[in-house]
Amino acid sequence: MSDITITIWNGNGLAKETINMLTDAFTDSTLPFITETWPHSTLLYPTHWTQFHNYGKLVNHSTRGQDDIALLVNPARQHSVSILPSSSSYLLSCQISDTLIHCVYHPPSLPADVFSSFLSSIPLCTHPSQHHAIIWGDFNARSTQLLGDSRSNTPGMVLFDWIQMNQLICWNTHFAFGQHT
Repeated sequence: MSDITITIWNGNGLAKETINMLTDAFTDSTLPFITETWPHSTLLYPTHWTQFHNYGKLVNHSTRGQDDIALLVNPARQHSVSILPSSSSYLLSCQISDTLIHCVYHPPSLPADVFSSFLSSIPLCTHPSQHHAIIWGDFNARSTQLLGDSRSNTPGMVLFDWIQMNQLICWNTHFAFGQHT
């Protein structure tokens, strides 16, 4: 089996007409995850890449959604991807090989207690075949200790505590400390 490359990109309202520019940019990525794509539940992007969506909430009086996470699967890569069920609209989870991947989009308006409960509900393993877990995404969290930000916010403090409590590694601490990501 070849290497697996995963990518995350904030789509910030990715228009369906621009999907080919995105797939052209991510030809080396096995699994591009896209946060904040804003589609509603009937939208699929016009691409031959396999796609999965968690479809966030529909915006009132609009034809778009919000808080969506999309996963595209590169057809040039020969990997089997299993999408896992989730009870949260802030999470899209899958398994590829022996790795569990959770992609998070945490809206900045989510109250701290809801964010804390959400983090606590993320399973670190869902099947005995999983030997690795990756939890990543857009947490809208700032932390001086964890990320080297100039200031911390409540989600950053909640995230820091959750990472410590679960003995997880935050790779941004090691590879991007103090850098905007």
